[in-house]
Amino acid sequence: MQYLIHGFDISRHNGNVEWRKINSKRENETRLQFVVIKATEGAEMVDVNFKSNWENAKKHGFVRGAYHYFVPGIDARLQALNYILNVKHQKGDFYPVLDFEKNAKGHHEKKKLAAGLKTWLEVVEKHLGVKPVIYTNAPVYKEYIKGDYNDYPLWISDYVSKDIGFINAPNLILWQHSEKGRLPGISENVDFNVFLGTPHKFEKYRINI
Repeated sequence: MQYLIHGFDISRHNGNVEWRKINSKRENETRLQFVVIKATEGAEMVDVNFKSNWENAKKHGFVRGAYHYFVPGIDARLQALNYILNVKHQKGDFYPVLDFEKNAKGHHEKKKLAAGLKTWLEVVEKHLGVKPVIYTNAPVYKEYIKGDYNDYPLWISDYVSKDIGFINAPNLILWQHSEKGRLPGISENVDFNVFLGTPHKFEKYRINI
């Protein structure tokens, strides 16, 4: 399958980014069109590079998105508030993303984690007026999300499969297919992603404030 829209995601672990180099130095390769940037984690943490990455992504012509890393055991409303207070979306930004990839042990803890997922999504959706994207891996998708969140856009990480078709979900829009991408201007490996749809469909997941 030929994918038309490619992007990457980053956090402080990728170090300082020389944004002007990313596409200008990728000769004979597909230009990257979007980037999803780590913004927040838990109830208080803000990625130290978020502000710089957020501003520079827009400055250098990328469709930018931001994600929150969900931490089990911490109040989901406070986690949602952490994201809302620190990510100032503008028209044209990609929908907010919840990075939800940690499982829990035991029935009681699984129920609490599932409730936290629902709470974060609802709080952020109410604030922005759009349904956040759920980022996760295949095992957590099957445990918490499959069949219950078909109206929320889905982003799956899978670095082994040659095709993401094994996730038979109507709401699947993004595939993180590599964690070992190399880019000019970034010293550490980055995650590579593709959008599963047309450019017209991609536009539907940009905020229209």
